[in-house]
This record gives sequence, C-alpha cells and structure tokens, in this order.
Amino acid sequence: MPHNPEETRAAKAALRAEVRGTRKQVPATERARRDRAIQRHLVAALGQQFPNSRPVVAAFCALPGEPGGADLPEALQEAGYEVILPVVQYNPRRLEWRTFTGQADLVANSMGILEPTGENLGELVDAADVAILPALSLGPKGTRLGQGGGFYDRTLAAFVPGDSALPSESEEPSSANATPTHDVNPFTKPHVDQRFPGPRLQAIWAVVDHAELRVRVPAAPHDLAVSAGITQNGVYHFSSSSV
Repeated sequence: MPHNPEETRAAKAALRAEVRGTRKQVPATERARRDRAIQRHLVAALGQQFPNSRPVVAAFCALPGEPGGADLPEALQEAGYEVILPVVQYNPRRLEWRTFTGQADLVANSMGILEPTGENLGELVDAADVAILPALSLGPKGTRLGQGGGFYDRTLAAFVPGDSALPSESEEPSSANATPTHDVNPFTKPHVDQRFPGPRLQAIWAVVDHAELRVRVPAAPHDLAVSAGITQNGVYHFSSSSV
C-alpha cells in the first residue's frame, strides 16, 4: 500500500497524545520503581552484549514522566560505562554528542532537556558503541515513535543495514512479536553480520514502558527502527533486526 504522509502524520499525532496522556497518569512512586527496573535491565544487557569490554554508551536524560529516569546517565556511569549525551542543534537540525561528566555539569536547553557542556565528539556512529534512545512507543519490528522533532532520524539517517545494526526502515509493522530473551537474564547478543565494514556503533536500543512495546506504530519510510526495547519488565529483541 502506498505511503500516505498526511495519514501517517495524523496517526502519529494521535498515538503521541495517547501515550503522553497515559504517562501523566503514572504516580511518581511507580515511575521511580519502573525507572530503577529499566536501569537494572539495561546495565545487565550491556554486560552481556559487551562481556569483555566497557563500551561507550550514548544515552539521554529523561524528561519528567519519561521512562528511564533523569538519572539514567548517572546509573550507567556508576556501573562503569563512559556515557555521552545529545546536545540539540537546530541548524542543521541534528544532535551533537558530548561526554557526561556528572549531573552538576548539565544545563537545561530551551525544551528543558539536560545537556552536557564540553567538546563536540562528532558523529554518533563513530563516538559510541551502543545508543540508548528515548521513545514513546515501539512497533512489532522495532519501529520507533519519537517526540516528533526528527532529531534521531536525521542523526542516524546514514546508519543502514550492512554498515552495522539498523533494521530496514521500509518495512511496515506486522503481527511479528518482540520476545523477551529470558525473564531473569533478559538479553542474548544477536548475530551481527561481519561481512561489511561498519562504523563503531553496534546497536541501537530504545527505552519505553512495557505497555508501549509492540504497539502498532504508524511509520514513514525515513523512520528509525531499533534492535531492542528496554522496559521495566526486561530487554526485548526484535526478530526482524540484523543486530
């Protein structure tokens, strides 16, 4: 079926409004509980994905009510990982990446997102081993619904199958399900095709609440897909992904 941009935009707007409304209803104590669980699952998954090294992790500072918690970078740093965070740039509309050196060194931008200061580290695909993205929802094949700014889509537009880990963005969501690799030990490193040279970045994951996983996400051809979703219940690999 041909892609209808207007219908897709309307469907995305409706789903974004629904998810944002639902997130606002989550009590602060429950939000904190979920965030601690997400952080534990993420740290465990990183340890299994990179058993013999400490990768550089591109992460984010969650906004109030957003899964993962504003202290996600600190949790990763305390676990022994080097963390880099995005800095929003409007001309061109992309993200720069800078090293996280502590909560005290973060400055809020015009959207209230906490950002680090310091030197621009260059392209994400060359600065980090794994990227952890915020999301509003994830489709059955990992299609990501973001906030609508398009920053991550533009930043990772050149990251395609064969180069590394990004699944095809042309696939429409289907009835295929993401499945937890294990309830207690929830991540198994998927196969990575090494026949093609690629950038440093090996995996793109996203954080959502469990109810936001495997929903029908309206997608445009340029929309980013991820290889795994991290929720308060575990880490879920999307079987259509090449990572």
